[in-house]
Amino acid sequence: NFRYCSVMLVDEVTNKLKIMAANGIPDEVVNSTELEVGEKIAGWVLKEQKPTLLFNGLKEYPQFSHLKPRPEIYSAISVPLIVKDKVIGVVNVSSKDELRNFTTDDMELLTIFASDAALVIENTRVYEKLK
Repeated sequence: NFRYCSVMLVDEVTNKLKIMAANGIPDEVVNSTELEVGEKIAGWVLKEQKPTLLFNGLKEYPQFSHLKPRPEIYSAISVPLIVKDKVIGVVNVSSKDELRNFTTDDMELLTIFASDAALVIENTRVYEKLK
């Protein structure tokens, strides 16, 4: 039950987060998004290396008070992709549905998915380098 989803990976050259896969996000946003470590929600999750559950339109989160409110997002989860204590990216899901906030169960499920996905991504990178 999400409206938007993205997988962002750290570019090994620029050290910036870039969207590598997305659902519900316009192509121009996908192609132009690059975040510094600590920038916006995904950059903060990358820096802090911990899953984050947000609801009520981000009103209750002082660490994000500087961000412009986005009416298309009401609830969101952002989870780091971690392999061997190294964060390689972030998975983000968000919803506009005010009647259904994401829960800690949703965050735990996404964290399990992110753990498996991070391992697959890292193995693919190693394989490509060896090739």
